[in-house]
Amino acid sequence: MSDISEKDLYYAEMKRIKELEDRRTLITDGDYGLPPTRCPCGGRIIEETSQTEAEDIGRRYLICNVFENDGLHIRKNWVHAIQEEVTKLKNEVHEQSKQIRKLKELVARVENMR
Repeated sequence: MSDISEKDLYYAEMKRIKELEDRRTLITDGDYGLPPTRCPCGGRIIEETSQTEAEDIGRRYLICNVFENDGLHIRKNWVHAIQEEVTKLKNEVHEQSKQIRKLKELVARVENMR
């Protein structure tokens, strides 16, 4: 009987650790550009302005509304998020322009076949 209860304890602990690792993965994988509207913990992402002396007063952050400094919540400098998002959008536009160029070439080839 004690083996079953020990296994249950280990299983519960393994599930807890896996959940923590899954949340950490979501944080690190989603740390490019603007964060989603929700933190992996379920909290909302809000915009906050720094009021402390340790940081530049007035610096803006995108932060989970239930933020704890444990690595499981989103807190991102607003300027960095915007810069990353602009870079991502520029890359998307570049890829789409390449596709449009290819499509124009294909249309021209089809027109020449007629």
